[in-house]
Amino acid sequence: MDHRHLGATFTLSERTLVLPLLFLSFTVWAQEIPPCALVVPSVLSANSEAKSQATYPCRSVVFEAPVYNRWASAIWGSKKLEGFPSELLVLNEVPAGTCLWKVKYTAILSGEPVGSEATGKAEVINCVALDE
Repeated sequence: MDHRHLGATFTLSERTLVLPLLFLSFTVWAQEIPPCALVVPSVLSANSEAKSQATYPCRSVVFEAPVYNRWASAIWGSKKLEGFPSELLVLNEVPAGTCLWKVKYTAILSGEPVGSEATGKAEVINCVALDE
């Protein structure tokens, strides 16, 4: 960050933003998102209009995703990206609350296989249809 008396220059993702400031000083942290980021929905509901589908823009050759309940017991798993984590809702025994997932995958980046891991949580919301 380049400080000036009446302005500050910030460089974020190879772009420069110049803002006029009067005697203000602050720090900006920008987190670069990797080009092949695994994105997993954080809320799962059977009443959702769209399926909760994880996305991964790069080619993956190995994918393994166990899902655990709040007591660290494995309740479901997937060997493919398609249907993860929405197929978890097919199980009748899945209680509402927080589930933890851990994904291990191997992606092809620049022609080379690269192994990666990701962990996270998802809130499962069990909705009941109301009778009229």
